[in-house]
Amino acid sequence: ANAYEAWIAPAGSKDIVYLMPGNAPKQPEESEDECASVFPAWVEECLKVADKFGGLFGITAFNPMGQDTAHEANLQQNELLEADIKKLCQEVEGTYWRSFGFSKDWHEKGFAVAAPQDKVIKLAKKYNQGAVYRFYRAEGCGAAFMRATLPAMLSDTEADVPVMPCSQPQIDKADPNWTPVE
Repeated sequence: ANAYEAWIAPAGSKDIVYLMPGNAPKQPEESEDECASVFPAWVEECLKVADKFGGLFGITAFNPMGQDTAHEANLQQNELLEADIKKLCQEVEGTYWRSFGFSKDWHEKGFAVAAPQDKVIKLAKKYNQGAVYRFYRAEGCGAAFMRATLPAMLSDTEADVPVMPCSQPQIDKADPNWTPVE
């Protein structure tokens, strides 16, 4: 629940954007129009993409079933996953962009995918992933997105957490080019 997410050039942005768990400060008497001004413009663009498929789905091929795997092997599996994602997005008129999830003690490269949930979960199972994230429109102005953890290969993974845009966290694993020292 304390994981950060970074999206690389998502809908509406050419930059790396960061998401952190938590809610924005409550504004008095918020209206729907005022909510849009609370967050950067890319947030609404991403939400429009998410609305088409009931969410944006965060998926990786790193560390199958939570088992630490050599970085090079993880990168190779992510290349195969990206080819599958490209094919899926062509089939369903979806889209995707690169992403990575991280905290102080881990960093996994992956993808944010706008495609049908069942097809993304099928890919997660193909790559032996325990779960995927689903980012969807939050109610009100407290958070930009809700992040749900959806089970793939593991059953006890469900959790919903509000997430909101933030600046790049001051931890080394927030660097998109971070690689482990092996």
